[in-house]
This record gives sequence, C-alpha cells and structure tokens, in this order.
Amino acid sequence: MIWNNLKIAFRNLWRNKVYSFINLFGLAIGLAGCIVLSLYVIDEFSYDKYNKNHARIYRMNTSIKMKEFELTHPTSSPVLAATLIEDFPEIEEATRIVSTFESVVVETEGKGFEEERFYWTDPSIIKIFDLKILKGNGFESLKNPHQLIISEKTAMKYYGSLNVIGKQIKLEDEGNFTITAIAKDLPQNSHFHFHLLTSIKTHFKSKVTSFNNDGAYTYVLLNDKANGEAFVDKVPGLVKKYVEPDLKKYNNMTLAEMEATGDYYKYFAMPLTDIHLHSHSIYELETNGDINNVYIFLFSSILILLIACINFTNLSTAKSAQRAKEIGVRKSLGSSRQRLIIQFLSESILLSIAALLVALLLVEILLPFASSLLEKQLENLYHSNSLLILYFIGIALFTGLFAGSYSAFYLSKFDPAKVLKGDLFVNNGKSTLRSTLVSLQFCITIFLFVSTLIAFQQMKFINHKDLGFNKNEQLVVKNIHKVNSMDAFKSAFTNHTNIINASCASNIPGGFYDGFSIQNTDANDQNNYSVRATTADFDFANTMSMHLTAGRFFSKDFPSDKNGIVVNEALVKEMKLSNPVGTIVNTPMGKKTILGVVSDFHFVSLHMKISPLIFVHPEGLPKLYLVINYRAGQKKEVLALLKSTWNEQAQGFPLEYFFMDDYFAELHRNENNTMQLFSIFSILSILITCLGLLGLSSFTTEQRTKEIGVRKVLGASNFSILHLLNKDILKWMLFAIITTSPIAWYIMNGWLSNFAYKTEIHWYVFLISGGCAMFLAIATISWQAWVATRKDPIESLRYE
Repeated sequence: MIWNNLKIAFRNLWRNKVYSFINLFGLAIGLAGCIVLSLYVIDEFSYDKYNKNHARIYRMNTSIKMKEFELTHPTSSPVLAATLIEDFPEIEEATRIVSTFESVVVETEGKGFEEERFYWTDPSIIKIFDLKILKGNGFESLKNPHQLIISEKTAMKYYGSLNVIGKQIKLEDEGNFTITAIAKDLPQNSHFHFHLLTSIKTHFKSKVTSFNNDGAYTYVLLNDKANGEAFVDKVPGLVKKYVEPDLKKYNNMTLAEMEATGDYYKYFAMPLTDIHLHSHSIYELETNGDINNVYIFLFSSILILLIACINFTNLSTAKSAQRAKEIGVRKSLGSSRQRLIIQFLSESILLSIAALLVALLLVEILLPFASSLLEKQLENLYHSNSLLILYFIGIALFTGLFAGSYSAFYLSKFDPAKVLKGDLFVNNGKSTLRSTLVSLQFCITIFLFVSTLIAFQQMKFINHKDLGFNKNEQLVVKNIHKVNSMDAFKSAFTNHTNIINASCASNIPGGFYDGFSIQNTDANDQNNYSVRATTADFDFANTMSMHLTAGRFFSKDFPSDKNGIVVNEALVKEMKLSNPVGTIVNTPMGKKTILGVVSDFHFVSLHMKISPLIFVHPEGLPKLYLVINYRAGQKKEVLALLKSTWNEQAQGFPLEYFFMDDYFAELHRNENNTMQLFSIFSILSILITCLGLLGLSSFTTEQRTKEIGVRKVLGASNFSILHLLNKDILKWMLFAIITTSPIAWYIMNGWLSNFAYKTEIHWYVFLISGGCAMFLAIATISWQAWVATRKDPIESLRYE
C-alpha cells in the first residue's frame, strides 16, 4: 500500500511538472536556508558545553557605577578566588586567569613571534576547564614560576613538532621560560583559547591583599551537590564584607553612602554557558556572540521555511479544481477519506524529501560562504555530527506534513456526487485561506525589507560616523619599545616627505585602556571620578587630527607639562568644570594640572558611550605604538620605508603593524558579516515569495482564461485586464504594509537599543520597503497576466 501510494504520488507530481518544480525549488531553498541558519544557532548554543563540568562552573563579574561612569566587566580582584573557597564550602575549585591585554613578543631558537594569548593562571584551571595534557605534567607546570604549558597548535607553529618538552622560550619583560607540558587545543566553541599558560606566581611577585583591584578573571567549580541558584544569590553579599573596607580606605565612602547617590559596586556570578551569548564587556577574553543575533537567525529560519510552506499550501489549494474529478472517481470506487488523506500527504512528503536532497546540495554551496562570513567552523559541525541528518529529515517530514495537511484534508472532503455532476463550487482563486496566506507572505516580505534596510543603515552609520579623530591614512606600528632608539625610529618617518606626522602612545583608539580614580582638589567636590588613561607624546593630537576645545596639548617647550594632563569633554562634563584648564586633580601619580581639553572621541566600540579619559605626559612611561599619518596614495611607499627602518632599528623582532581604518572596521566586523548573511537569506525569502506568487498567478490566470477571453471580445483593454488581476494583490499588499510597519519598527528599535550610538528609523524606510514589495508582486503577476492578454480571445473561449 505504501509503495502504491508513492507510485501514484510520483505520477501526479510528474504530470504537473511546473507545479512540482515551483514547489520543489521553493521548498529546497526554504530548507537550505533553514538548515544553514539552524547550524549557526546550534553552534552558538553549544559554547562551552564541551566541558563535562559546564553546568557547575561560574565566572565572577564586577559591576560598577560611579556618577556617569557605568561598567560591567568580567574581572574581579585576584584575592577573590581564595576568599570564595574559604567562604563557600560548596566550591570545589577556583582559578584565576590574568591577561596581558596586549600581545607579547616571544623568542625561541632564533625566531620571533607575537603572541596574543599568553595567560598567567592557577593549576586548578586544568580541572575546571577540562584541559587535556598530551605531554608533561600540567599541574606541576602551573605550580612553579617560569614554566609553560603550550597548546599543540602553538607548538607546531613554533617548532613544527610536538617534541618540545624542555625547550626554552624568552618572553619580553618576563624572562626565560621552560616548556614543561603540552595541552590539547580547546575546541572552537569555547569562550576563550590559550596558546601559552604559566603560573600566576610568575606575575604576582608579592601577595595581593586589596579588593580594590579587578585584574583577574575568576572562575569557580561547584561540587556536584551544590545548588547553583543559591550560590548565585549569596555572591553579592561579598561586597559588604570585603570590598567596603577598601572603599573606605581608597574612596573615603561606605557602601551605603555610595548607594545613596545611585551608585553601586556589585559582584555577580555568571554561568559558564551564558558567557558567550550574554556577556558583552569591553574586557572579554575573546569577542563573544550575541543572543539577539541568535534570535534573529532562529526567527529568520522559521520565516524562510514558513514562506515555503505557504507556497506549497497555496499552490495545492489553487489546483484543487483540477483534481476534483479524480477525487470523485476515487471515492466512487470505494476510497475512504482516510486513504485519500494518506495519498495527498504521501505526495507532500515525497516532494519535501526530494526538496531536502536538493537542499543538501544547496547547503554544500552556501556553507563555505556562511562559515567564512561568520568565522565559524559550520562545515565541521555539518559533516561531523551524524545526528544532524535525523534533524534535517525531521524538518523535511514536518514541512511536508505541515505544508500538505490543509490540502489533504480540504481535498478529501469533496462530495463525489457533486464533483461528478460538475456542481462543485470552486471560487476561482479568491478563497479566504489563500488571501490570508498571501497577505501573511507579504507581511513577512515587508518585514524582511524593513529589517534589512534598517540594519544596513545602522552599519553604514557606524562605518561612517565621525569618531572625533582621523582614522584614514593612519599606519600603526606595534611593539616600538623593541627598537634601538625611539627618537631615531620616529625621526625616520617625521623627516620623510610622504609622512604628515607621527606620534608615540601607550594606547590607540579601540584598544585597552587602564583605569583608576581621580579626585578634584577643590574642597567643595569630594567625589571620586573613574577615568581611563593613556600616555601620548607631544604630536599625538596633531597626528590624530583631534580638536582641542580649551587649552593645549603637551609641548616640548614647557618642561612643567610633565605634571599636567589633558582630558576629554566627558570628564569635564562629569566633574562639572566651567573652567577646566588649570584645575588640579589628585591621581595615583600625584597631583596633576589640566592643560587642555580635547573633543570627545570614540576610543572604544560604538556599542559603548564615551567615558572620561585623560592623557598623561609621556616622560618616563612606556610607549607601545607609533602612529604614522601618511599622505594619501603613498601606502606602498610608507610600508617599504617602515620595513627597512624596522630591520635597522629592531633586527630580530617581528614587525607588527595595521591600518587604523581596518582596525576599526574589525571592531564591528561581526555585525557587518552577520547583517550581510541576514540580507542574503532575506533575499532568498523574497525569492521564494515571488516564486510562489508566480505559480499562484499562473493557476489563477489559467482558471480565468475564459473570463479574460469574454472581456476582450467585449472590448476590454489589456490594461483593464491587468488591473483586474492585480487589484486583489494591491489590497493584500496595503493590508500587509499597514499591519507590518509598526511591528517592524518595534522590533528593529529594540535591536538598535544595543548600540550606544545609532541611526534613526526614518519614515521613508517603510515607503521604500512597501514600494519594493509591491513592485515585485505586481511585476510577478503582471507577467503572467500579460501572457494571458496576448492570447487570441477565440482560443481563450475554447479553453477547458
């Protein structure tokens, strides 16, 4: 019986080739899009679940608000780990990870490398993160200073083999280290990865006792009987017990006094598996994902499949009249309604399975592109997880049942007597169901148009926003402290005709900035102000084309400038200084006088508001970067000059450089790539809608062939017939525009709220979206209608 149903289903599909092709291709695109987007969602939700202990691991985060300064970050005091073990018996292990936040230069066997994933940590990291030690003793390596655990990928990079135990590595400013263990690389779906690990004892030469420090990433592993929710609830109480004494000592305030002004200092525990999608601090170990993007892709995968299902249902019901007599004959010969339902569902499922096979071929084409855009190993996930094929088959079967169920139940209820007499009422394509489904398709199409346009507007806004400095024609050289003579190195560029200016600094916009608190020496202002700080030489403002709103920048002509600072407008506003120049403030480096004020500029991602910043005089302080402002069109020449100068001044050390415009584009690369992929799938969804509309209009026009012939004989123009066939579409489209626009505005306004700086949602976005959707719909239907109007009316009147 099953085989017979399949044979009949195949014959029916083959007999209606156009109908079958439209449904097959539409379902295939829908399934392919759904599969690719599902792979992304599955991968995002899998982060850190490779760890067998993932459900028992938490990271300690700190959240601070002081005046206008508000920040949540994933670090805490290095003292906290030991304190947690003492105060919470449910904690089995605790570990700390300390980052350099900057790359370090590695020298080994006459070769130099720049390493960005070098961390100090505790031996307990091996148990907490389930590290697999391939060679050596990992626990002993992290107990003793100046010993290293190296990842297998890094070992192959440095030495070309895993026989590296006992090899010597020199790290800049840290001394010589011995490799004593090799660890297996952490999987891609981990929220952090390491290349080199060494004992935290190497970093902390003396015991740290203050809680007024947030230099460590602290992770805890609860025992298997612990209640995670109860632990999370108890963590905030640590602030009162341990942090408040330091607040009194360093900030001259109690926790209650701080909270009375609306400020706060909090600890909270975040589950390990929440970090990747729910933590977006500027100080994350690596760039995390975004739960909003996951929801967007999950929603898109459902929409694209829904559109394909709507096409199937619409086309099936549209063809109901053509199959009415077949159903009547079958029922007269004894077929039950149940058997007819099974027959129609068999056709639907057969078509969806065929569509799945085509979809899997499309996935093979789409996946490398999607993996490249999202920088994920989706191909590995797709090919390595055999259970996914069951998931895909399940989607195909569900799609077939969902898309074909209405048609099956609708067609099977036809009365055979009425059908065979020709009395069955067929409403020429004007059914309420089809009108509703087509309207729903238009709603989805308009929503996708609006979402894509707003997303592109936001990305354009970010990519072209005035950052408060010039990021173009700026070449940044890293690790300049390795050159023989800083002055000679800089002079090689400032004296060159292709160079406008050059400047040394400890930080650059978009990088990591140290922070501390300062106080106004004015007795009327007893507040503490949290600031970020950077060192910059005398030419920095000119090199970066920064604008000073008051005072001046550092100058060689004023030796007293070493006791001065330059601040940004955000600090002036927070301190409420009417005449900032000359104001004296207390800093960890002593009393400093404000020399000038620079206009606010974006020194972090546009996801965050501009916060208070100070520039410190460069004398005696480290300078890690050289920023070279070169003349337009001279990039190749300047790079050649840099390479030759570096080889003279820093022989043996790797040259590392980047262009600042590329660097800032990199900060928002994930969002740009995500939006590109979303746009591609939006276009695919719109293509499926047009494909279904083409098929539906073809059948509708076919059903009205005689009517068109009669109208032409009676003198109707081609334009009036086009209007007749399009007027229903216009009504559905207007309904979709009116109902969808406010929903799209609400959802996209919520998405934009993730950005501290965002574009406005303009009215013309909805006009353009509605106009484009209307044009596509009318063009699709008019093409079929135009073919019908060009026929000889005599042929139309003969049509059966």
